[in-house]
Amino acid sequence: MLKKESSRGFTLVSVLISLSILLTILPTLAPLLVQMNHIRQYPENEQATVSTFFHLLQLELNQGKEYRLKSSATGIYIHESSNRSILIEQYKENVRRRMNLTGHEILLFNVKDIRFQNNPETIHVSLQMIGGNNYERTLYKLQSVKE
Repeated sequence: MLKKESSRGFTLVSVLISLSILLTILPTLAPLLVQMNHIRQYPENEQATVSTFFHLLQLELNQGKEYRLKSSATGIYIHESSNRSILIEQYKENVRRRMNLTGHEILLFNVKDIRFQNNPETIHVSLQMIGGNNYERTLYKLQSVKE
């Protein structure tokens, strides 16, 4: 009896096709893996992000009619003329903005600590980031302080 050869075997053509697909995919995986490594690290544009946060905080202070600091000095309440209250505070490793104590909008990530200090004509804000960088900014008040 003659044995019939199977056409379902793994042939040299199959190996060459698999190898060509693999060699096509590998060059695109290397940059992807490098990007994945950068995602895990703290952003290189941290300074720009913090600067934007300070700018937004100054805008909120300018638009508010009065403000007061939280008792723990880790947040600030800003009261607007439209009877809206804005709270900017640390929440876990983020700084968030809350309107009338509902919901939240993340303003800054990777924050280890934030402190507000009330001075006669300014508010001093100190940020310590998880990566170890420290940032400080003095913001000028254009409204009255609520005691």
